[in-house]
Amino acid sequence: MTLHTNAAAILHREPLRLIRTHGLRPSLGARGYTCTCGNGAGECRHPGAHPVARAFQTAATGNPATVEGWGMEHAAENVGVLCGGPAGLVVIEIADFDRYHELRRLLGGLPPSWVSRAPSGSVSRWYRTTPRAAKAAPEVLRAGLTVHAAGSWVALPGSRDSEGEYQWMVGPDAGGLGRLPRAWADAIHRAGFQSHASRCSPGDELRAAAAKDHRHKQHEDDIRRRPILPP
Repeated sequence: MTLHTNAAAILHREPLRLIRTHGLRPSLGARGYTCTCGNGAGECRHPGAHPVARAFQTAATGNPATVEGWGMEHAAENVGVLCGGPAGLVVIEIADFDRYHELRRLLGGLPPSWVSRAPSGSVSRWYRTTPRAAKAAPEVLRAGLTVHAAGSWVALPGSRDSEGEYQWMVGPDAGGLGRLPRAWADAIHRAGFQSHASRCSPGDELRAAAAKDHRHKQHEDDIRRRPILPP
């Protein structure tokens, strides 16, 4: 199946919102391709990796027939997935696995869900979450981990940019979106809003939020383990 046919099929399973994003066309230039936006190879900063519409959030659709129509009219284009939306989609993009495992120790593991790989080698885990976590500032982690939340978008696997093709490692055929655990959702929510007013890096904010959750859990466990003394 083509990228757009696959994208339309996903909409029958999950209430996602999709957008048109530019793709690549073969070219006789030095790079061998050009972006469908029409700018020259040296002028487009993100070949095959930026939305067609400036107001892409309002141009997103959940209609499978519309997406299949894109494939017939704009076959060279890619497809993006809007984060947030009815599914409360949050995508955690992992480039630094040491930092990711540090957060797993603090917040607990993540349940099975969709997993994709970018041409750069980063791995993304896709989840449903609470509305408030989905409204956290996008890209609240920039040092090795990125949280794509409401207002942001990610490339749908099958799309291609100047670095290569995005691929599913565990895709929709394996099941529906997993739900992001509450500890992760709460930490993302706090880090996203705190980072607006903080001079610390957003990564520091999320680790601080995770550490606070970890200390609170330890305190509750200590209370439960205390012996009950007779009056």
